[in-house]
Parts: sequence; structure tokens; C-alpha cells
Amino acid sequence: MSDTTRLSVLARDTTLPFRATKASVYLDALRVLAALIVCTTHWRSMFFPGFNLLHSNRIPLLPFYLVTVGGHQAVIVFFVLSGLLVGQVVLRDVENGTWSWKNYLTHRMVRLWLVLLPALLLGLFWDRLGLAMQHAYPWYSGNYLRLMYPPDLIVRHLSLSTFLANCAFLQKIIRPEFGTNSPLWSLSNEFWYYILFPCCVLALHRKTRPVARVAYGLAAVAIAIFVGHVIASYFLVWLGGVVLLKLPLHQFGRMQRLAATVVYFAMFTACAPLSKQFGGPADALLAILTVAYVWMLYGTREQAKETHASVLARQGARFSYTLYLVHFPLLYFIAGFFIHQTQLVPNVRNLTSAFLVLLPTLIYAWLVAMATEFNLIPVRDWVKTRLDHIPT
Repeated sequence: MSDTTRLSVLARDTTLPFRATKASVYLDALRVLAALIVCTTHWRSMFFPGFNLLHSNRIPLLPFYLVTVGGHQAVIVFFVLSGLLVGQVVLRDVENGTWSWKNYLTHRMVRLWLVLLPALLLGLFWDRLGLAMQHAYPWYSGNYLRLMYPPDLIVRHLSLSTFLANCAFLQKIIRPEFGTNSPLWSLSNEFWYYILFPCCVLALHRKTRPVARVAYGLAAVAIAIFVGHVIASYFLVWLGGVVLLKLPLHQFGRMQRLAATVVYFAMFTACAPLSKQFGGPADALLAILTVAYVWMLYGTREQAKETHASVLARQGARFSYTLYLVHFPLLYFIAGFFIHQTQLVPNVRNLTSAFLVLLPTLIYAWLVAMATEFNLIPVRDWVKTRLDHIPT
């Protein structure tokens, strides 16, 4: 059997559970890497000045800045992965005739709220503590450098109405993100895509009753109008993950995947400055590149070996959602406490000190995940048993 034939057979082999494949490990690795990029981007921007503000040692510091610049771009990766994984569930259940809004929303809402609600309360704690401490107050009053919050804005962002709006995924629609936790913006996108996509599928599916198809179509249009053009436009990025489900599986060789990884992350890094200059078109370019790259990984259906790297990817992915939601308020508090009117010069001593802040932040996120995200399945099962008496 030739190599080409063998790879073709492997690509068609669906007997191996996806969770046991290398593709699953690669996607887990991509998830945790995206979460780490978001976290380190925020960490670097709080503790160190931008690259354009450096007056010396620019070339030696370039690699450090290149790997801590893609926070926004990492969210694009999250959207594509979400479209792939969630879209697969929706399409499968609708096609099999097993679709249930109750089951679907139970899975989605437990997944979202299990971490979001504690994250909001933890953010409230860190923000209120920062506002109460005179040492950190300049950061929270907006008097520090060029950081993102004008005077008293954080106090207004900690209102009960903003808290409730964030619980209902209405941030960036009717209210801002809660407190300092600016990464919450993407969670609003995710939630509405979870609702919008099934409406679109059911509106177009041949087995849906005509009246229901019209109703779902109108609901999809109403949601797109309600969330606004920015959130609606990023739905196209999310749909990129769904497109992957319609592409034929193809297993690439190890060196091809390695070369694709190098090219992809070079382009990923390049898209960070392009995004600031060109906005949407740069994000669209990255979305297309991400879909192509994930497609190359997704076809790797050979069995994954239990290696240190695979275990690290699996375990890291387990807390990636928690890390994304809880890192910012803690980092902001620590930065406000230790930094006053001038950010740190990125020398060896300061980089080491800042890293000693980053490491406890990762541990903190892991501990929060132990109480929340790691318990997803038992909590979801408990909720489902309580909802069993509600008719479908």
C-alpha cells in the first residue's frame, strides 16, 4: 500500500473516537495556547511599555514582544474552534432528528455560567479591593498613564445593572464589561452565536415545518439586528469553524504540519499590527488562515500517544476558559499595586519580577478551575436531572 493510499484510508477511518486522536490533542493545544496568549498580552501591556516606546535594546527584546502581542488575534482562534466544536453538535442533532433546545441550552448555559458567575464575583472582589487601597487607586481612578479607564469609569462599571447584564451576556450590547474585566466582551459574542446558529440551521433545514422555518429565520434576523453589526460580523468568523465540518478530511504528514505551524504563527503575529491599522480585513485574513490551519490539524486521525506534550495540552485545555475569564482583574490589581507612574523597563531583573507575577496568576486560574470548570460534567448532570420534569 502506498503512503498516499495509507493516508487516504486513515483519513476515512472514523472508528477511532475523536478524543483519542492526535487532532483532538492539537486542538486542545491550540485552545490553551490561545488562552495563554491573551493572558500574556494583557500581562505585558500592564507591566511594560509598548515596543514603539522603547529607546534601547529593541532588537533583543523583539521576540518577547512578538509572543505577547496577539491577544485579540487569539480570540479569533477561539471563535473558529467554537464554531467547529459547537457547530458539529448542532448539525449532528438536527440531521439525526434528536435536536432539543432544552438539552442544547442546558449544555451551553452550564458551561458558560459555571465559570462566568464566579469570575464576575472574583472580579468584583479585586476591583473593590483596588479601589479601596490608596496605593493602587491611581490605576482604578484612571489617573495612571494611558491605561484604558478614565476617572470613575470603573466604579460605574461595577454597578448591579452591569453585573446582571454581563450575567445575561449583554455586555457590549446594552452595558459595558463588568469592572476591569475587558476580556468579557467575547463571551457576549459566543453566547449569541450559540443561539443564532441553531436558528439559521433550523430555518434552512428541509425537515423543519414551513411556519417554524419562517419563525427561525425571523429570529435569526432579529438577533443579528439586536446584537449590532460588530458582533454580527464576527459571526462569519465563527462560521469558519462550521465550514471545516463540510471539508473532506485529509491527513497531512508530520513535516507538512510543522511547516504549516511555523507559517501560521508567523502570519498570526503579523496580523496583530495589521489589525490595529486595518481592523476587520486583518481579522478576516486571520480567520481564513486559522480555518486553513485547523483543517490541516483536524484531519490527523491517527491515535494519539500518551506523551508529556499531549498531557500538557489536555490539562491546559481543561482550564483555558477559566484562565481567559479570571486573569485580567487580578493582573490589573497587582499591576496597580506595584506600578505607579512609570511602567517597568524590560530588563532581565524586571522581566523576572513580572514573570513571578504571571506564574501565580496561572496558578490562581487553575485553582478557580478546580472549583468550577473541572466540575462541568457532574454539575451539568445535576442540572439535567432537575430539568427532567420540564417537557421538551
